[in-house]
Amino acid sequence: MWNSGGLIKGMIKMSNFTIEDLDRILDYPTIEVATVIEEPAKFIRVREFEVDGNKFSIEWWANLSYLKIDDTLIIPFDTAELTNTWPNRSKMNIQFQYKGHTCVVLKVDSYD
Repeated sequence: MWNSGGLIKGMIKMSNFTIEDLDRILDYPTIEVATVIEEPAKFIRVREFEVDGNKFSIEWWANLSYLKIDDTLIIPFDTAELTNTWPNRSKMNIQFQYKGHTCVVLKVDSYD
């Protein structure tokens, strides 16, 4: 169950961004994690999840990760955080960054 202790405050640089950090972000109540793939050598880990009927997956590597949207759009990122309001005034977003620049803001919860 997600609680305030699961909220990642501030950005985590990829060198410090662990698979456990990613799992805490994906433990938000509106995110449904469908698949967890752990390679034996642990060089790559995959998380497939759904938000509001849309399917996503993340390939996590130690130095760079990739957000895949519908297996057609692949976006590299090295930082992720849960954050609210910016830029779409939503209740909660996952904000992905690459080299200090926001590359994706994924709305995961809205005010109803």
